[in-house]
Amino acid sequence: LVALPLVAGITRTAISLLDVDLRLAMRADGASETRIGRELAAAALPQVLVAAAAGFGRAISEVGASLMVGGNIVGQTRIMTTAIALEASRGEFALALALGFVLLALAFGVNALLGLAGQSRAELA
Repeated sequence: LVALPLVAGITRTAISLLDVDLRLAMRADGASETRIGRELAAAALPQVLVAAAAGFGRAISEVGASLMVGGNIVGQTRIMTTAIALEASRGEFALALALGFVLLALAFGVNALLGLAGQSRAELA
């Protein structure tokens, strides 16, 4: 929920920047509304992937809201970022660092997948 406004804002901007003439040209060419929708969605996909990446980054970096809303209950509401903060405050820096590396690897992995999805879409165009 914390990332939703960011994702919605970037996605809305991406959709508003789509070429209006593309829709008009496709309609004049006799394309169905379904076809027009698919083409416009494909045109906005790179920006939507950016929105997803930004939202993911915002969500995994959130500690404060997670602690305020859900607390830090083991097995119930503890997430990676709150576990990192807890272990660092306990002086368990090795564990906190290890958890940080896992979180960083996860973030790199998701961004790599989003990058590959954007590249494959660009190659198809």
